[in-house]
Amino acid sequence: METFSLSPRHRFRLYQTFGPQIIQVYDPDLDRDTEQLIESRGFHAETYNLTTDDGYIIKVSRIVDAAAAHRCQSVESTRKPMILGHGLFLSADSFLINSPVLNTTDLPYGNNLGFSLMLTGLYDVWLINFRGCEYSQQHVNLTIRDYRYWQFSFDHMAKYDLPAVIRFVQEKTLYKGTIGYIGYSQGTSIGFALLSSQPHYADIIQPFVALAPVVYLEHTRSFYRHLIRFIPLLRHRSHQFILSTNFLKKLIIGSTCHWITPLCSFGLAIRFGLIDQRNLNKSRSELYARWYGASDWNVVHWGQSY
Repeated sequence: METFSLSPRHRFRLYQTFGPQIIQVYDPDLDRDTEQLIESRGFHAETYNLTTDDGYIIKVSRIVDAAAAHRCQSVESTRKPMILGHGLFLSADSFLINSPVLNTTDLPYGNNLGFSLMLTGLYDVWLINFRGCEYSQQHVNLTIRDYRYWQFSFDHMAKYDLPAVIRFVQEKTLYKGTIGYIGYSQGTSIGFALLSSQPHYADIIQPFVALAPVVYLEHTRSFYRHLIRFIPLLRHRSHQFILSTNFLKKLIIGSTCHWITPLCSFGLAIRFGLIDQRNLNKSRSELYARWYGASDWNVVHWGQSY
């Protein structure tokens, strides 16, 4: 990766202008995908490409206890499977990047949900990358350049993606019992949609943990509520949502978050509806700002939730 550095004179001028938060120390997590994030924290990663009933190929990652694997001990029959589902414009990485360290004395289970569950020794953790996410942009017949690939919303993730992962986890593990599901934001909507449309999954998914649950957007304070103004334009498109394209991702993150952390933090507050920025770990702003892909149809569908 090409990098460049500021001269001491320019660094001092930036410091004078914007304060001590202007200069970001390079974070290696920025160049890590899901598997590399898992490996960097001392675990093993298993990655699987699952084909859904409608032909989409989605990536699923499993966090494996490296110590148990080294001792040739199987934990599959004793640890409860927990599936984690990410939110809109996000990926499985969002459950792994909240802290650069695995744990601390004050936080023995750490501050990254995926790893925290592993550190308890009780769970077998699986991470979904839903269709359209940067890591899950494959299809048995279509490419992402084909407008037909992008003709999906979170309803399709509930109907096809999550059931495919549940079936695979049931077949892959030796655990005899129910499977837990933890969803964040849109990930909760997918869980709600699956359970309401296919009620028999209520006997399989226990517990269902909804983090920042979303059903209607009437009272949301994030910038997403403003996207509804563009719904008439998006109705005639079947493509990747423009703000999640590689060009704009690099423009937004590269020119703003890397050099002007306070501005990046402000943008995140607008994006996620954060009123008190003390709830935001500003040292991880550049990671939080990453966009992983979504379809126009998905955004249009959310516009109907007002």
